[in-house]
Amino acid sequence: MRALDAARGQVPESGSAEPPRTRAAVDVDALAMLAEAFLAHGPAARDGGARHQVVVNVDVEVLADDDPDGVSELDDGVALAPETARRLACDASIDAVVRDTHGHPIASGRRSRTIPSGTRRAVHARDGGCRFPGCGERTYVDVHHVHHWAHGGSHHLTNLVELCWHHHRLVHEGGWHVRLDDCGEVAATRPDGAPLTVAPARPPGVDLVGANRARDVVTDAHTITPRWYGDPLHLGEIISGLAWLDGR
Repeated sequence: MRALDAARGQVPESGSAEPPRTRAAVDVDALAMLAEAFLAHGPAARDGGARHQVVVNVDVEVLADDDPDGVSELDDGVALAPETARRLACDASIDAVVRDTHGHPIASGRRSRTIPSGTRRAVHARDGGCRFPGCGERTYVDVHHVHHWAHGGSHHLTNLVELCWHHHRLVHEGGWHVRLDDCGEVAATRPDGAPLTVAPARPPGVDLVGANRARDVVTDAHTITPRWYGDPLHLGEIISGLAWLDGR
C-alpha cells in the first residue's frame, strides 16, 4: 500500500479543461507505474536485507507470549495479532523504545538486526530456499527462528530455517510447527499434532477409472480437447511452456 501511495503521487493530474479524475482511474495508472518499474528493473532480491520500513509497536511481553493484552499495533494504530508481530520480528530490524508507566516514549535504542548478516548468509547457503517439506520456494523467503528469540531462542544455525512467506504465515498464524531433527532435516506438524509427510498417501478406496465407468463417463484422447478452437492439448508444449515460465 505504501508503494501504491507513492506511485499515486507520480500520476499526472488532469488538465484544467478536463473533469477531475476518479480515484479508480488514478489507482489504475499507479498500478501500471509499479508494473513498468518492475519490468524495467527486475525483481528485487528478497534476501532479508533492507526493506521498506514498517513500524510495529509491540510490547516485549506480547512477543514473549506473556501478555496477550499488551500493545501490538501498526504505527497508524491498526491492531496487529501477536503472532503476526512475532512473525515480523523473526526476520526484521528491531528498534527498542523505552516507555514510562503511562506509555509515553522516553528513550530509543539503536536499531539492531535481529539476525546478523553473516548468519543470514550461512542459513541461505545451507537451505537455498524454503525448507518446509515439499516446498522449495527460493524467492520470497524469511529466516525463521524455530524457537523464537523472544522466548530465549538463539541465532545459532540449528535454530534457524528459511521459510517462504506462505509457510512462514502458516507456522505463526496457522498453528503449524516446524523443527530441525538430529539429521538437520525439517519436520512439520499440522495444527492437530499430526506429522506432515512430503507425499501424502493416496486415500483408500479411490478408483477413478472404476468411478467413471460406474457413471458412464468415457475418457479418451478427445476428453481434454478445449472447446474454443477444437485443437487437442499437446502435453509436450504444455510442459515446455511451464518450464519456460518457471525459469529455473
